[in-house]
Amino acid sequence: MGWTEYAEWQNGEGVKLLQDCGMSTGMTVLDFGSSIGEYSIPASIVVGSSGLIISVDKNTNCVKTLREICDKYEINNITTIKCNETSDTLHEYIYDCVMYFDLYHQMGKEPYKRSEENQRILRLITKTLKSN
Repeated sequence: MGWTEYAEWQNGEGVKLLQDCGMSTGMTVLDFGSSIGEYSIPASIVVGSSGLIISVDKNTNCVKTLREICDKYEINNITTIKCNETSDTLHEYIYDCVMYFDLYHQMGKEPYKRSEENQRILRLITKTLKSN
């Protein structure tokens, strides 16, 4: 996907997809595995200035790139966090929605390892939601 298609996704199809999933104005959303904001940016449009997107990724470069995009385009409702499974930062918020998109393909080639990784990540998300 080129930058033109990427921009169209973020401002069009991505917004519609998230609205169709029930996301709306004023929500606080956790984007777990946010990368450079493929879903965080359209989510920030959907939740508007009264909402908040917490974009979490373990990759320092992704977190830095998303922060730079937010700064460049004055997107003020995205908070970026570099996080791993031992971080307590996620517990600072109460979430209306958790996004966990496009991570399955990154979890290796062996199905049992993907399943174990999915379970580990979902346990972390569940722990975060329960603590709120």
